[in-house]
Amino acid sequence: MSRKGLEIETIVKTATELTDEKGFDRLTIKEVSERLGIKSPSLYNHVGSLSELKELVSSYVMEQVRDGMVKASMGQNGVEALKEMGRYYIRFAREHGRLYEIIQWMNVGTEEQSEAIFSGVMDLICDMAGELGVSELEAAHIIRTVRSLAHGFASVESHDGFTYPSSVESSYEYALDLLFCGIKASREEEYL
Repeated sequence: MSRKGLEIETIVKTATELTDEKGFDRLTIKEVSERLGIKSPSLYNHVGSLSELKELVSSYVMEQVRDGMVKASMGQNGVEALKEMGRYYIRFAREHGRLYEIIQWMNVGTEEQSEAIFSGVMDLICDMAGELGVSELEAAHIIRTVRSLAHGFASVESHDGFTYPSSVESSYEYALDLLFCGIKASREEEYL
């Protein structure tokens, strides 16, 4: 039986905060319980295992990223929407490096909820890429390229790999502009 007043959402948010502070590999039932002010066995009234809790945290983080990307791209179309989503992705990685690591490998999980959330994000991005008038295959390539570009910038930045004294944001914008100029040029060639 669950402790009165303690809800799964509170547990997941607490576990997410701990993950953001210490890392996913250092998340324990004991620490979550201590943070919540309960005994470890009591937590098992709400979650079956540490693995289940980690799946819940992964899903929650992906939901947060999805919601942030949707919010960032509101009012934008096509290229600008994709750029805003990429910018949000990098900001999230910068501000929540340990949580960011979780979402990099989420699509290899088997948990249905995690896969549904991940697919939902990809569907959203695919719809925006589709506004560029590209095929489904081209949209998949664009999605992978934008994600890889954002991940590359986020990863290099998180390891202090950008030493040249210029703005990382301006370099990212430059890379995005080159990417979308290339997409536009390839679309124009098809119609010549």
